[in-house]
Amino acid sequence: MPSPNPTTRIAAVGDLVVLRHLDLVERQRSGTPNPILSLLQESDFSFGNMEVPLTRVGYPSAKRVTLRVDPEVAPDLAAAGFNMLSVANNHCLDYGYDGLESTMAALGEQGVATVGGGLSSEQALAPRWGTGAAARVAVIAFTCLIPLNGRALPGKPGVYGIRVTTSYEIDADVLVGEPGFPPRVHTVPLATDQAELTALIAQVRAEADVVLVSAHWGLSFQTQTIEYQRGLGQACIDAGADAVVGHHTHVFQGVELYRGRPIFHSLGTFIFHDQASALVKNPPKNGLLARLQLGKDQSLEFEVVPYMLDRGGEPTAASPDEREQMLSELERLSRNLGTDLALRAGPVRL
Repeated sequence: MPSPNPTTRIAAVGDLVVLRHLDLVERQRSGTPNPILSLLQESDFSFGNMEVPLTRVGYPSAKRVTLRVDPEVAPDLAAAGFNMLSVANNHCLDYGYDGLESTMAALGEQGVATVGGGLSSEQALAPRWGTGAAARVAVIAFTCLIPLNGRALPGKPGVYGIRVTTSYEIDADVLVGEPGFPPRVHTVPLATDQAELTALIAQVRAEADVVLVSAHWGLSFQTQTIEYQRGLGQACIDAGADAVVGHHTHVFQGVELYRGRPIFHSLGTFIFHDQASALVKNPPKNGLLARLQLGKDQSLEFEVVPYMLDRGGEPTAASPDEREQMLSELERLSRNLGTDLALRAGPVRL
């Protein structure tokens, strides 16, 4: 007898800095299971942020760090269990529009959909669809870290970029008493861009059972959110999103509950291959996997699964002590966002 409220199981992770074949996929093929990989593969729908273009073509952009990986790794990403990957980020155009097109083609050939980028704004803004056991799932992906000249426009390739303005508030009286005191930084999404995003979410809400928003935002290696994240995330929920999944920071940030829906401000890093570790002072050591179950009746529960990164920069199970420490820190960061969660007690039912 069918369940009166069938559920769709979704797994979401953060940044994938993939620079070679995936060791964990090869080990699984050889008979060594990976419990984190199994969570992706057992879900109806799994997605993350593909930080590196898959390309042999294109020219490196004029920036300090440019990344790419051979398209032959695409089958590994499909074997890992990913149905969809966002390309809305600050590295997807490291090798130009040709690199973006190559990435989308390589993943598409393996049955992995891409979202948040395209050969025009129409394609970059378009939601991508997946089907779970009980729901039709729509994903919208954007980035606030926009590559130079990388924002998609009508007839122009690029990413779905939400522009953010930055201003600095200086207290002259404070500066008299303490010269050099740092200004207060304000960040605000461009009103027209936010309005376009919320209208898109509302439009998709009418057609989908589940709406997920993927957000590339925040400051690298900072566990605290910055001003624009909270307002933009809440606007997504107001417009009809069931959850917002953030990334870019490479370290995890707090979970905010808003109107009964989660905003995962950052899940951190899922893969950070060892070649990339030389590029940063303190490479990430862990990350989070969010497991969501959504019922046909709009019920939602979620669980956060901590994991560690091994020496090669790939996910491996956290020890009980590591799990306890990470969830305790996540609870603390969430309280800073006005959300009191008992994540160590098991799934959160909303």
